[in-house]
Amino acid sequence: MPADIRIIYANDFKVNNSPLTGEPDELTRKAEDEKRDDAKESINMIFFGTDVTEGEAVGVVMYTGDDTFIGKIAVLTQQTDDK
Repeated sequence: MPADIRIIYANDFKVNNSPLTGEPDELTRKAEDEKRDDAKESINMIFFGTDVTEGEAVGVVMYTGDDTFIGKIAVLTQQTDDK
C-alpha cells in the first residue's frame, strides 16, 4: 500500500501486515467501522507498506508520508539518542 487507507468497500479482501506486526497470516479487511484501541487491529484500515493478498477494495487515503502508522514509528526511532 502506498498510504494508510480507510476501506469504504471490500470484496473478499485480505492483507498481510507482516511489515508492521511480523506475523505472516492473512487478515480479512472489511468496510465496517469497528472501534479498536490499536489502529493496526482496525478491520477497516490498510496500512502503508503492507501487501494485498486477495480480493478487491475501494478506500479513501487517510495518511501519507510521516503521518502513516509506519511513518510515525520511523519518526520516533529518529528521535532516540544514540548511546
